[in-house]
Amino acid sequence: MKSSQQKCQTLKLIKTCTILSQKMIHGPCGSLNNNSLCVSDGKCTKKYPRDLLAETITDNDGYPLYRRRSTEDG
Repeated sequence: MKSSQQKCQTLKLIKTCTILSQKMIHGPCGSLNNNSLCVSDGKCTKKYPRDLLAETITDNDGYPLYRRRSTEDG
């Protein structure tokens, strides 16, 4: 039989996992899922999918564009 403390920890973990899965995980969007919350005017507002880049650079707004290698580049 679980103690009340163990039950509270289990409930907190379930609640945390539920919140994370609803708020932080970025799923298919754009043409794959136009009903996604991140889609506006048919485009992902989070800039996915991101382009492959050989090196990290800064865009015109000062936002970092991180290096993303293709499978061929390793």
